[in-house]
Amino acid sequence: MAEISNIKSLLKKKIIVLDGAFGTELQKKGMSGGVCPEQWCLDNPEIIRELYSSYQKAGAQIVYTCTFGANRFKLKQYGVKKNSYQINYELARLAKQACGKNTLVAGDIGPTGLFIEPFGPLAFEEAVDAFKEQVH
Repeated sequence: MAEISNIKSLLKKKIIVLDGAFGTELQKKGMSGGVCPEQWCLDNPEIIRELYSSYQKAGAQIVYTCTFGANRFKLKQYGVKKNSYQINYELARLAKQACGKNTLVAGDIGPTGLFIEPFGPLAFEEAVDAFKEQVH
């Protein structure tokens, strides 16, 4: 219940500060091109905690989870066979653990990497199901 009151009081403010450029920061910390960012974050939790801490110290009131591409279609493109819900859960837990109670954590959901019918092979309902899996 305390988190809901935190959200309500935060939304009453005129300016809310969020984190930013997480992908760029991951690259600065050693993530090379062509790897799955979500898996890299899971493999490097200390670096991720450090990044969240730096955003928090800089004044971020909300940080995003590193889950932008953690849907089954995007993960498959990287050869990741883990359950997308579990990956999202672990990355959200890592963010919450790093930030504690003073910074809110927001899920980050990005594209599948595929076009939806009729412009591509992905049926609309399949995309919806993939996003549902992320937030289960």
